[in-house]
Amino acid sequence: MRYYTVLFLAAVSLVPACDKLAGLYPLGEPAEYFRLLPLTVSQRNSAVVFDADYEFSAVSCACKEAGLVWLARCPESTACTRSATYGDPHLNSEIGPQPLIPDRCYNCEVASKGGRGIAQFSLTAEGKVSPCPSPP
Repeated sequence: MRYYTVLFLAAVSLVPACDKLAGLYPLGEPAEYFRLLPLTVSQRNSAVVFDADYEFSAVSCACKEAGLVWLARCPESTACTRSATYGDPHLNSEIGPQPLIPDRCYNCEVASKGGRGIAQFSLTAEGKVSPCPSPP
């Protein structure tokens, strides 16, 4: 019984080190990664814009009907901007931006060393940013 307890404790003590080596927490400790930070979504000209008061290194957007619709990172994977437009050409898109469809709810997230920002929005039929529609 003592043998299994020692193995279990050794395995548990290695989990945080393995996670960092495997890159599961690329932004730091888990507590930092899950800290929610403010993120605003607005519209400038005809573009959807994400603004934060901190620098972020990645942005992703998804919707329930289509899954992931955009995933992009800063060059060198370091924090590089406080503002990005949907499909921003200054970021390296890993999944190119899909067209945004009116009346769908989009959840977008930016990642920074201090946490992550989350914004939820929809587009009207005229293409204006609006709050997500209420579920029926």
